[in-house]
Amino acid sequence: MRYKLLPKFLQYELTYACNSHCTFCYNPNHKQQLDDTIRFSVLDELNKYRIDHVQLIGGEVTILPNLPEYLKRLTDVGWRSLVTNGRIFVKELAGLVDEIYLSLHGDKELHESITRAEGSFEIIENTIKKYVELGIIVHSDTVLTKINAHKIFDIASRASKLGMKTIFVNIFQPAGIGFYSSADLSPSIHQIRDAITQLIRARNELGIDVHFGTSTPFCLDERIITENLAFRCGTGDWFASINPYGELRICNQSNRSYGNVLKTALHEIWHSSKINKEYRNLSWMKEPCNSCVVKEQCLGGCRVSDTGSPRIDLIVERDLPHLLGQQELAKLKDKLPRSKLTGY
Repeated sequence: MRYKLLPKFLQYELTYACNSHCTFCYNPNHKQQLDDTIRFSVLDELNKYRIDHVQLIGGEVTILPNLPEYLKRLTDVGWRSLVTNGRIFVKELAGLVDEIYLSLHGDKELHESITRAEGSFEIIENTIKKYVELGIIVHSDTVLTKINAHKIFDIASRASKLGMKTIFVNIFQPAGIGFYSSADLSPSIHQIRDAITQLIRARNELGIDVHFGTSTPFCLDERIITENLAFRCGTGDWFASINPYGELRICNQSNRSYGNVLKTALHEIWHSSKINKEYRNLSWMKEPCNSCVVKEQCLGGCRVSDTGSPRIDLIVERDLPHLLGQQELAKLKDKLPRSKLTGY
């Protein structure tokens, strides 16, 4: 597996503290941690490498009073973005951030049942409008669960009316706090396929961009390929995540550290033999993915467990009898857009 000289996209988790209590949250806890000395040190270190895209994420980043100052430290990165739940509007972000990912998970009742933040929905809608008015690109970072799978078109419609550019749909994966609600949240393959139908309808009827924000096994539905929805996992290739203390993980759903950027140079961690062994040579891959004709392109879908160990996507293991067969995938292989094969 070929990989970039440095991660092209780095997420830095500023904090795990949050003012919402989302049922799907992949964070290990919601406790406040560390002080700004560490945050600024990590940001300064990342800025040295002129990374293409650095995204600030939490927990909830807007509860931190120095959020604008964090962004100002990233003067030499190509693109700055952040993820927020939208409950706090920060006017000072104008000119400091290129895009904002803000989650919509349904209508008022559904959204607040998922985020467990009563009374927040109208505030979030107003926050979206304000960021759009400031000229900031705003996307919906929507988690697809068993609860809201039937509402994806409605979410896209609401996002479009609010001026959001894209709806990114992330299929729920059990990790962190969300692990304990996996039975209640994991959508069935039929719900996921219905959500794909709704996404395509939203793109055709509303003109809003639609994408999967997390990798999805290609064998789940042929439209992932034919409708240009394929998204390849970036772990070990172009993506990495850094926790509040500077520990680099292969994905933000993993708790395994490969080194601390305040102690070891980023490029040394990224080129470590440990990452090569665990993620880049695909020796970990088991059937049915190991002999699949699109193995090199699909990489097994979402392949990081919460412990950090590589695995094929849980959907593949759960729904194998309902997935596309090898003959069907072979016919679709040449239809994959090259940009989706090479990653970020």
